[in-house]
Amino acid sequence: MSITKAKIRCYLYKGIWIFIIGGIVGYFIEVLYGIMKKGALESRQGMLYGPFSQIYGLGALIIVIITIPLIRKSNKWIFSICAIFGGLFEFICSWIQEFFWGVQSWDYSPFAISLTGRTSLIYMVFWGVLGVFFIRYVYPKISLFIDRIIDKVGGIITWILVIFLIFDAVLTTLTVNRWAERQNGVLAQTFCDKLVDIYYPDDLLRDIFPQMELVNK
Repeated sequence: MSITKAKIRCYLYKGIWIFIIGGIVGYFIEVLYGIMKKGALESRQGMLYGPFSQIYGLGALIIVIITIPLIRKSNKWIFSICAIFGGLFEFICSWIQEFFWGVQSWDYSPFAISLTGRTSLIYMVFWGVLGVFFIRYVYPKISLFIDRIIDKVGGIITWILVIFLIFDAVLTTLTVNRWAERQNGVLAQTFCDKLVDIYYPDDLLRDIFPQMELVNK
């Protein structure tokens, strides 16, 4: 294997693990935030199975990609870039969720300087602070940890996790789409729809995704 291919594989594995670790850490951040906000423990999963938030996983990966070239810049630069990209990222994710599935998982309309409820100034500040903290203090340690994981387990465990996440994402998409259809009175049309209705009823999805709301029912 050439050096170039080896480096590409290393970057790919590292990107996958940044996504996974970022998603797990993000889940616990959301749980702690929920406890502080509501005083109660509440599910903040992004997908059906596992303590994982794909929004934070993608966010962590984006932060690494956009800030690594700026690593020698000042914290002000990193803060500004992460705040702008974080706000844009949330806006796009919210729009995609609403456009394709007709649901929303957050609404920042009550906050000052909110952009159609999809993002707000205060959360852009949060992304900026998180970006500086992550790239300065967290990423160097995570990077070494990931290198050790890759050296010990190689691609086997990595691809097992990738396959599981793909399965989880596809199943989540199907169940959320079917949930939205049920809220609009659409009866099960296929055998797959009937299975989803049996094994993933409304009450279960409400427990897993308590923040999810139907848009334009």
